[in-house]
Amino acid sequence: MNKDWNGLAKSGGLEKLKVGELKGFLKDHGISQTGEKGTLMFRIKAFLDGERLKIDGLNPALLKAGELKKECAKRGLSPMGYPDELLESLIGYLKTHGSGDSTAAASGERPSAQEKTGAESGGNEEEGNKGGNATLALIQRIVELGEEDDWGGILGLGATGQKLTKQSPTADLRKAYHRLSLLVHPDRVGPGMGDATRAFQSVVTAFERLSEPELEEEEGKKDAKAGKKKEKGKTLARSNENCFRTRVYCPRCKTEWGQSIDGLPPYTYNYMMMGLKTFVCSTCLCDFGALTAIHKCPHCRRSFEYDPHDYHREITCGNKNCGKPFGFYLFQVSDRVENELKAELKAEQERRIRARESKMARLARSKRKHAEKDNEEREREDRRLKLRLFVQGLVDDCPQCGEEPGCAPEDREAHKEHLRQCQDKDKISKHQKKIRMEEARQAEKEARATAQEDMQSLRTWEFLGGNEGELWLLTDGQLERKCREKGLLPKEEEMKGAGTWKRKKSTRPMSKDEMIAQLVQHANKRAALRLTDGTDKGAAGVKKCRKGGNTMTRESLPDNLYSMSLSQLRSVCAAHGYVPQATTQSGLVREMERVVAKAEGHEETLLLEDLK
Repeated sequence: MNKDWNGLAKSGGLEKLKVGELKGFLKDHGISQTGEKGTLMFRIKAFLDGERLKIDGLNPALLKAGELKKECAKRGLSPMGYPDELLESLIGYLKTHGSGDSTAAASGERPSAQEKTGAESGGNEEEGNKGGNATLALIQRIVELGEEDDWGGILGLGATGQKLTKQSPTADLRKAYHRLSLLVHPDRVGPGMGDATRAFQSVVTAFERLSEPELEEEEGKKDAKAGKKKEKGKTLARSNENCFRTRVYCPRCKTEWGQSIDGLPPYTYNYMMMGLKTFVCSTCLCDFGALTAIHKCPHCRRSFEYDPHDYHREITCGNKNCGKPFGFYLFQVSDRVENELKAELKAEQERRIRARESKMARLARSKRKHAEKDNEEREREDRRLKLRLFVQGLVDDCPQCGEEPGCAPEDREAHKEHLRQCQDKDKISKHQKKIRMEEARQAEKEARATAQEDMQSLRTWEFLGGNEGELWLLTDGQLERKCREKGLLPKEEEMKGAGTWKRKKSTRPMSKDEMIAQLVQHANKRAALRLTDGTDKGAAGVKKCRKGGNTMTRESLPDNLYSMSLSQLRSVCAAHGYVPQATTQSGLVREMERVVAKAEGHEETLLLEDLK
């Protein structure tokens, strides 16, 4: 008997079905059956929704990962993430704006007011205004909830019906925040949406209010009431009530981390969960951190998505039938260990920046070298190279069918004969599909590693004090994210035509030095408007505002400037608000030394001399 899948999806009846039945539906429609029951249910719902929101006659749930990325990019959505995340973002966009025509979406054009109302074409006015009315209604609803300080309600609009609170995981809060930002950002909705700015500000405020740590700093509260100045570098302290040392597992071999065989002191759990360090698995030697590890709920023992920003929060795992809140245990760490860790983290981050810079330089050289060749030509060259290596016996598996011929590696004629006989289209197709799946897994692995590196740089910078003078420790991704949050990235220009408008980026992407300079300038402007602490007064007793503390000093500079590249030195100068003149590495080091010496009251760097 055929099931009413649409009725089951609307009434919640999918949860009562067995996993085998869900997989059977997905298999019949050519959709992946991997993952847990919740993932299978999501794919079925996405397929059913996609039947009403087809793109060029094709259900979005049947698109491959590459096609999903293209369709998301055409509509201004982020093309980064797993296929299920891309599909969820695309379905949400189509529900709000309608499927439309992908060609028009690709060109960035939007219908004019006359085209929307259908005055000239005689179309249905209700259908023409569907997308604009939905966006306007969403903006108005966000503004209303913002006036009521209902921050959970605001982010809940972007969580596909999921209720979000201060105990929700940061990953869920961030997904909802990004989804709403794409829908109501003033630079995306275009003219005519007067409350878009207020709505976007409400979305940002909602994310900050729900995701900020809830620390119990009783001592800090007492000092604030007494008017005392907070000590710099004060050790973090909070209660461990309802906190657990959650279990962390290696993502490769699934071995539990932090056992006695690892030889790690208990407080290393703090550094793992804060995203400060990565550790090597004692079983398979896999290097992993907080973002790449497997985390399990202390109540239901099932895995959940963890974000280092959750370490000082009380959250729920988000799994079905488990709504128990819990926190993460904070082990006591001595001042000596913490100071040693700060020096170690700063040195490690400098090494990572140098390694990443070298990698990007190699990629840029390779890109320039092959700039004249298109992708198809490079793929043909790679294929010819693999065939030659196979014939010479340097590759075991056939590049076409993936099978290993039963002959000696040095028997070239046998390898050539195998290639001549390799005409089975089914085997070749399966092998190509396997290669694409392996490439997708590798890309996913690299994306998670990049996210881990970005998060580690941010947490290291925050752990060292979060000073503007050390912004050069952040990766390009974290700097761009900070600039975007503060609205410091260059805005896209509008090009208005006859009844249509579209956008294009008229400026090149900002370099790392430029992003750091923008953040430092923004911080100094805000510092001039801060309330004073009553310690600095002029001759007339008038309180003065404190300036930004990013003056270049010997303490604020890295230990060994000569070990840094020219671009790194420029980033250090930008973090101190200084524009260098030198164009070489050694010349820039000398210039920075002269600036420090002048700030200390010396015209030149002091040298030891023989007085005899």
